Amino acid sequence: MLRKFRDGIKGRAGKVLLAIIIVPFVLFGAESLLTGGGGPAAVLEVNGKEVDGAQLAQQMLMLRNQTAANMGENIDYAALSEERLRPQAIDFLIQAAVVEQAFEKMALSTPERMIQQSIVRTPDFQVDGKFSNQQMSRVLADNGFNLNILKQRLAEELRIGQLRSAIGQSSFVTDENTALLIKILNEKRRAELIELGPEQVQIGEIDEASIEQFYQTHESEFVTQRTVDAEYLLLDQQDLVESVEDAEVRAEYELQMEQFEASERRRVAHILLAVGEDGEQDQQAAEARALELSARIKAGERFADLAKQYSADTVSAEDGGDLGFTARDGTFPEAFENTVYELAEGEVSGPVVTDAGVHVITVTEIEEVDPPGFEELRASIVDQIQQRKASRQFATLLERVADVAFNAIDLKEPAEVAGTEPKAVEGIAQSGLQGEAASINENIVFNNPRVLAALFEAEVLQDRLNSELIELSDTQAVVLRVTRENEPRQQSLDEVRERVVARLREQKIATELERLAEEVRAAASAAGELASVAKDKGLDVREDLELTRQSSDVPQAVRDAIFQRAKSAAGAAAYVVDGEAGKKYVYRINEVVEEADVMDEQQQAFFAQQMAAMTANQEIFAYLESLRESAEVKRF
Repeated sequence: MLRKFRDGIKGRAGKVLLAIIIVPFVLFGAESLLTGGGGPAAVLEVNGKEVDGAQLAQQMLMLRNQTAANMGENIDYAALSEERLRPQAIDFLIQAAVVEQAFEKMALSTPERMIQQSIVRTPDFQVDGKFSNQQMSRVLADNGFNLNILKQRLAEELRIGQLRSAIGQSSFVTDENTALLIKILNEKRRAELIELGPEQVQIGEIDEASIEQFYQTHESEFVTQRTVDAEYLLLDQQDLVESVEDAEVRAEYELQMEQFEASERRRVAHILLAVGEDGEQDQQAAEARALELSARIKAGERFADLAKQYSADTVSAEDGGDLGFTARDGTFPEAFENTVYELAEGEVSGPVVTDAGVHVITVTEIEEVDPPGFEELRASIVDQIQQRKASRQFATLLERVADVAFNAIDLKEPAEVAGTEPKAVEGIAQSGLQGEAASINENIVFNNPRVLAALFEAEVLQDRLNSELIELSDTQAVVLRVTRENEPRQQSLDEVRERVVARLREQKIATELERLAEEVRAAASAAGELASVAKDKGLDVREDLELTRQSSDVPQAVRDAIFQRAKSAAGAAAYVVDGEAGKKYVYRINEVVEEADVMDEQQQAFFAQQMAAMTANQEIFAYLESLRESAEVKRF
């Protein structure tokens, strides 16, 4: 699951400008998280609207997967623990609720046709530049989505776009502010720089007395976590896979071939006639226009020409109404889809009514896919049959093991039912396994928030009862039993000696670097330059640096410090700034260079637009913050 999210998260949601402000709403969709009543008890109430435990669990799961995906191969399982993720998930749900309520008050909505257009125009769903249902289904499946979730999230994205547009229209930047900012951004500063690192100082050996004193002073920091040792029974559907008879494989192949025609793809074009606010009268007018257009096409006029002239779907109209290939999968409304599959190639429909308006539809191409041969599908069919059978057996096994484990005093009897042996693991903290133990594939079970929560429940931890059966996925489950509780203990000096020495070395290096940096700064301020000071102390100096606010040839901390100084700092004293990895930098500003305007009118106009967009984004952020701060939140 984690690898799927690391390798597969991509697509339209990640390409939205507003994502820099409210990424979670674009990635996950507030509406899908905030609908649905009943079920689990409420954990939050936001302005009178309840958020239940199921929504919290769903958000924690999505947040966990997103966090793991961002970590790549170096997963920090402590960061994926429930205690870390729960506060983040709650904050997200509160923000999602207040934004959703704001949308409702502003009556922001998204017509179905806009969502359909977004789907059809999504590059990730296209093959050779054209929409492909098969490609869309594959991408959605790879990311754990379905079409309904996609539509919800696109609707949320479009509504956020409407909010951005509404706020952005009132944002403006004066010409004076634009000119001032251009002047500041074009400014250059000439400087010189000395880099100081740990290699420039000598600290000698750390004496035993210092080690013992540090240990005694920081004794409370060297205490082990409370951990448990446990036995566990891991149930895996793959262990139930059995061989399949050839006759069964062939029978399944024949069944699939009977259903194969349903995979036929049709390329569709349409002309959309929007229906206004006058209800039935406008509906009748649109249908009459659709009949007229259909007749004109049948009389010889080109469908594409009329689509460009009349279609309210301006995106597809540019391509003559072309919507690409589709299949019977619910991408389009039922009436639309039924008409597509009733038409012959080249045939033109009469009026077709959907929520989007009135359509004239034509099928421009029918793609007949030749059925694959038996040998081509054999391996896939064998796997399907095996997994189908194993899935049924697995469901039965889970029920039996859960019943037996509930009444058993240990895992011996459940293991006999499962036909396997319990395994043992030691040193599980509430934040999960640490170090090498956490990297063992099967031990990843013990970094699952639900597993960790179960291990430290009173019935399991104190009463030594078996845990409930925990379903890790559709194909794996686990039952746990704590065998020993290891209370926190004070670690001896010998156990932590290396850590103590390392921290003392860091402290002494930092102290010596601080002293050296101040010494160099004072000498450079007195000398009015860095070169002579660097020579006296055997240090390297970078002279004649010409920097802009975008320069990357010096560390960001140095560049920012140089440009944060007042212009009057030029030619004056030297300064010190901290860098990464414990480094320090001594710098002097020799000159501030203000260049004349280097932008033409077109560039300045574009820059002004960018500034207005930035201002709009800041206003949106402030608006969202105000919603959050004014919300009445109750936690249960």
